[in-house]
Amino acid sequence: MTAGLVSSFGRCGGAAAALSTVLHTRQPLPFVFFTKWAMHDFHTSRWSRARSDSQLRRTHLGRKCTETPMMEMVSVNRYGGNAKREALALAFRTYRSVCQSSETLQAGREAVSQVQLDDFAFGDDEMEEVATDFACLYLNATVLFVSPPSEEMMVGLLSCLSKVLHNSFHWECVLSVLVALLHPEATSARVFVTAFTMMLRESLGESVPKTFSRDGVVLLLLSVARATAILRENEASSKDMVYLLALQQNALVELCCTPGAAPLPREELLVLTDAICWRFAATGGCLHLREPSLDSVVKQLQLSSKAVLDVLVVSECTKLFCASCLALVPPSSEGNPRPQCQHQWQTTLDPLVSHLDRLVRVHSIVDALCVFVGLSVNGDARARYRKYPLALLEHLQEEQDVGNIFTELLRSGGSDVFAALTSTLTELRNSGEDDLADAVSPLLNALSTEVPRAAASSS
Repeated sequence: MTAGLVSSFGRCGGAAAALSTVLHTRQPLPFVFFTKWAMHDFHTSRWSRARSDSQLRRTHLGRKCTETPMMEMVSVNRYGGNAKREALALAFRTYRSVCQSSETLQAGREAVSQVQLDDFAFGDDEMEEVATDFACLYLNATVLFVSPPSEEMMVGLLSCLSKVLHNSFHWECVLSVLVALLHPEATSARVFVTAFTMMLRESLGESVPKTFSRDGVVLLLLSVARATAILRENEASSKDMVYLLALQQNALVELCCTPGAAPLPREELLVLTDAICWRFAATGGCLHLREPSLDSVVKQLQLSSKAVLDVLVVSECTKLFCASCLALVPPSSEGNPRPQCQHQWQTTLDPLVSHLDRLVRVHSIVDALCVFVGLSVNGDARARYRKYPLALLEHLQEEQDVGNIFTELLRSGGSDVFAALTSTLTELRNSGEDDLADAVSPLLNALSTEVPRAAASSS
């Protein structure tokens, strides 16, 4: 696997580049407890955890209860005697739960700026747990108060945390922050990814601890996907990429292993499709999933029922279609080919295509591009599904005739999407001799006339 990843990384194919463009046009997945940072919608329960020294006892009614079961990580008393820690805890509690005024925001930013790496005191064995709690609080405060940590602080803090992160709760606190901080536009993104990768290597290796909760697995997949996207954008060396993809593969297996082979809930299904798409984009055009891992992914995609599809918006459905095409791509001639089963298509993509076919009129250009990328990669899907992509092409042509959607796309700064759509449609036209290739040509002609028109209108 490693050799394959090394050889393909950096050799970005047209489909991988187009899919990367699609992914970058969409907002990060909006759910779980790290979501509404700007709205300060923090779940209080996430800042409390069971005490390690709590004891079970029986009440006079015979019920079980726990003495002093919870520990408030944002309690000022937790950090008694340390002025900087107390100030940050107080500012965090006030801004999160009492008042979101400009004054409390500024007070929080000042409290964050006062914290130095020495204030965590990880070397004291007796206070290590408190230091870890405070580190989690500090990192989340940098997001809450929109005050990103410096590169030096982040590198030093993640290095220290690699030795003390032992439970899923602390991992969730740290990973939720990395999901928020790791985006390609951030000036320190490359440095943060390097520090993050080093922390993962020292703490986890390539395995996902059995103690991880499902939230922990979800957050690990989201943060790794963002890290691989940043590495790809920065054309980094393949060593970090190979490691992250190996860890991601094991995390995918953990995500897909549900009790009783139950289908994934909506949020986790979106995480699965997100990870598959980013993985394809990061490797430059191949998933590089070993057989058992790929089988577990395909089985979960097969469990997407009509009830699940009905609660997904069109953009989520098109990403699911693309991810399914990538997972079901016919095997190459190298090695032993994996037998393709008619049942996989009937249970995985047939219901999804039928669902999307009824929603053609509400597809955006990016939605259509996502579908075309899947078809350009998977020739079997292209041969099996004809009505839906043809209807999509007709829809785009009508929208262009009526509203000049491609001109508007270029005017609104969508040149990357325009280029990706042109490249993908060209690939569809050149890679087959069928009605889809014939239908693509008029739309490509329309695209080719829009560049000079848009340039003339902007001058």
